Amino acid sequence: MEKIVILDRDGTINESVYHPRHLKNNKTGYGSPFKLEDFKLIAGVPTAINYLRENGYRIFVASNQPCIAQGQHTIDTLDEMGEIMNKKLGITKENVFYCIHDIKSDCECRKPEPGLLLQAAEKHGFNVRDAVMIGDNWKDIAAGKNAGCRTTIYLGTKQELAGLAEKQATPDHVCSSLEEAVKIL
Repeated sequence: MEKIVILDRDGTINESVYHPRHLKNNKTGYGSPFKLEDFKLIAGVPTAINYLRENGYRIFVASNQPCIAQGQHTIDTLDEMGEIMNKKLGITKENVFYCIHDIKSDCECRKPEPGLLLQAAEKHGFNVRDAVMIGDNWKDIAAGKNAGCRTTIYLGTKQELAGLAEKQATPDHVCSSLEEAVKIL
């Protein structure tokens, strides 16, 4: 079995940012940073990524980015944020998969659909059933389940599990951080 980890981006790798425009997409108002200066890695993420790499894991990112379709920032800004991930974490553009469609889009790549995960598997020649999906949202967990990932890990609290179960997105594990999550693999 190959060692594969697929990570969500916002709230898993980088800090989610509050903005009233995010209320259009979710109840909390938190989501993707719109400006490059707001793109900040979560504490402990570089350590977690290094741990994965040292233990032979291939690392991929699958992220919904409706802000592109909604005109809140550009592909260039998204690419610049990707460059930060590359420089600080060694995650190359070839290993990052985005859905840039609007939240109301009926596409196959927008999580909770499995499309982004399946694209990564097809492009890089791995079996998605060997993959672990890690994210901070029910859509990440549902995408992992829908794709057939061997394990899903939710970054949050056990108190949030009831809401995940309502969405039929019960994770295999719950951890408070990526740093904690990689230790159980």
